[in-house]
Amino acid sequence: MPEGMSAAEFADYLTRSVGRAGTALDRDRPLGEQLDVDSSRLMELSIALELELGMDLPDDVDLRALSPAALYRDYRADSRAGD
Repeated sequence: MPEGMSAAEFADYLTRSVGRAGTALDRDRPLGEQLDVDSSRLMELSIALELELGMDLPDDVDLRALSPAALYRDYRADSRAGD
């Protein structure tokens, strides 16, 4: 599991995970406004966040509505909780 990613590395992870590597993300805008991907790609991202990064996402999470900054805060909180 990648540990201690910076916010920039995390944003890069998000874009690579949905097949949009190199896409610049505004940290405060919802992913749905920034990434033109279908719902199956976002479902794959959700699974990757849980399995690869150890995040604990709600079953009804809507990644389109979350910003990279909000997801990064959750990632950091979940990684600290595992210590």
